[in-house]
Amino acid sequence: MPELLVEVGCEELPAHAIRNANRQLFEALERNMQEATLLEGAAERTTSRELCTPRRLIAAIANVKAIQSDRTLERRGPSLKSAYLADGSPSPALLGFCKSLGIEPKNVQTRENYVWAVVHVPGKPAREILGEIISDSIQSITFEKTMRWGGGRMRFARPIRWIVSVFDGEIVPFELESVHSSNRSRGHRFLCPEEFEVSDCRSLVEGLRKRYVEPDPEERKARILDSCSTLMKKSIEELKKYPWFCPLVEENVFLTEHPIAIEGTFQKEFLELPQEVLITAMSKHERFFPVFDKEENLTNRFISISNGGEPDVVRAGNEWVLNARFNDALFFFEEDRRQTLEEFLEKTKNILFQERLGTVYERAERLVALMRWIAEEVFRTHEERGPCELAARYCKADLSTGLVSEFPELQGIVGGLYAQREGFPEIAWKAIYHHYEGVPEPKSGGEIAANLLCSVDSAERVAGFLGIGEIPKGSSDPYGIRAAVTKLVELQSYPHFPRISAESIVMKAVEVLREGGVTLSSDETIRESFREILYGRYEAMFPEIRYDVRDAVWAVHAADTTPRFLARAKVFQKYIDDIPFLRTGKRPANIVHAARKKGISLPETPSKEDVSEKLFEHPCEKKLLEATIAAEKEILELEQREDYEGMAKVFRSLQKPIADFFDQVMVMVDNEKLRDNRLKMLAYLDSLFRKLGDFSRIVIEGESEK
Repeated sequence: MPELLVEVGCEELPAHAIRNANRQLFEALERNMQEATLLEGAAERTTSRELCTPRRLIAAIANVKAIQSDRTLERRGPSLKSAYLADGSPSPALLGFCKSLGIEPKNVQTRENYVWAVVHVPGKPAREILGEIISDSIQSITFEKTMRWGGGRMRFARPIRWIVSVFDGEIVPFELESVHSSNRSRGHRFLCPEEFEVSDCRSLVEGLRKRYVEPDPEERKARILDSCSTLMKKSIEELKKYPWFCPLVEENVFLTEHPIAIEGTFQKEFLELPQEVLITAMSKHERFFPVFDKEENLTNRFISISNGGEPDVVRAGNEWVLNARFNDALFFFEEDRRQTLEEFLEKTKNILFQERLGTVYERAERLVALMRWIAEEVFRTHEERGPCELAARYCKADLSTGLVSEFPELQGIVGGLYAQREGFPEIAWKAIYHHYEGVPEPKSGGEIAANLLCSVDSAERVAGFLGIGEIPKGSSDPYGIRAAVTKLVELQSYPHFPRISAESIVMKAVEVLREGGVTLSSDETIRESFREILYGRYEAMFPEIRYDVRDAVWAVHAADTTPRFLARAKVFQKYIDDIPFLRTGKRPANIVHAARKKGISLPETPSKEDVSEKLFEHPCEKKLLEATIAAEKEILELEQREDYEGMAKVFRSLQKPIADFFDQVMVMVDNEKLRDNRLKMLAYLDSLFRKLGDFSRIVIEGESEK
């Protein structure tokens, strides 16, 4: 089948957006061509890999039909009342409808009080409709930030400069924002900018490579990896152990079309700066690779990835820029040395966190109170808890330092380094150092304290902003509330983190905020807003959990810890195809739920004392009560051990007495005493099942939900 080639050439796109934009282009082309019946099945890429660079998005589809498939379409016309005149002849409305479709009035059909026409539409040549399809597909690509250019109205991440649109070797003509499609691509911006003709994907790839453009991002990545490995004298696997390495490689892949590694050096005197400052300046600010020696000591060498240009000129420019940045950092570092963390903390009294939530200094006082509360759950002695409170007091002090003003991404890290320099206990300075992100595998008291401090920092932020009504809406989340809730969810799975739910920490923060004089909305309003966000986080972070399983556990255990929430959900997932087990829990749950919906009064916390054996009419009632009482003891013990798998096994043992009860007993009888007694027993039984979740929320395929 003929091939369609599309290349969107533009100014340099943001590195982080290129892969996604290229996929959107391909998916939009596939979707639009399927609607136009130009594809047989799914679109087939001409190449096995995606092709894209900072200046071009490329989509090549191999299985495009030359002619659309014929289609039979139904079109609804005017209503019967307006389609015919009093004498039964066609009205002007019907005649106009038929004329627009090229049919005779006698060929229409009538149903549902309307006139209908069945029209056979012969397929058009692909070349006649591909222009509109390609144009629509390009315009459908979305970015976080877009712009307009010239006098146009279209929005895109960067101005579009050329469009290659070739089908079966010939140009598909169309115009988009004054750019006319053609069969002419362009080489490297500086090394070979001349245009050249292409006829298919193969000629485009070959032509680009001859003109210093590598269109395959995986090939560019391989070049960068090999160059770094050679210049650093380390294997690629060794390099990947550095946390900054792989993200930096990926970024450089999409900053260059013709990557060339160039080694440079900076002045050795700057090595007295903290290593974190040097690595951040090189990797995050300049996109350079730091170089370590065999003993893992940072050297004054670095590697930059050039996109062309004279190597000596590029090297000299990179060295000048890096030395200048390090010189600024050294100045701020030396200035900071003249002050203590206490002095920096005092300055935070003049830094406003939020108008209604006070200053950074006031926020630190709240974090101290929260840290004092949560540290008691982990650290048993005052010698350990004292440094935790110390960390909370000074964790935001570095916001007033010169070094953080120069390198905002080093918040916390700078404070930790300065605290270590001043002789703070290890627990305190490590907690400050790691408190923004936490430590997934903590190996010391300081790293455990960092996770506690990270949790109260996140919770205080969430409580404060939700309490003053700053709730995230749509994609807008200017205060990072969703990110803070995500962090609270993650922290609960870290080793040594106390069994305290995210909701409990947030509501404790609400209490501390109020004690500090901050006016907030009601607890119920804050809790409701928090749960809405938390539910969304669970939905996004754990997509493997079925929606009805998530709802079943959420309905009862929304306020529990994330590990326990997930443990219950995993048990439900395991038995999701065990229909008898699901029905065992659903039958009492459904009937109790229906009774409460009808207004029948049942105990909120039902127990065996609510059930009267004197009102039993059938032996199976007593057997079910006895089985429930026996199960309750086991369930409560298993719940204490968080053995939800064991609980499920106990529930399965109740299948026969529950089935016998429903087979032999009518619950909703006219005698209210008998009815209510049976409902109370089922409510007591359901209360045990709810230790796992609300079984009424589970959907059994093929069974209607009442």
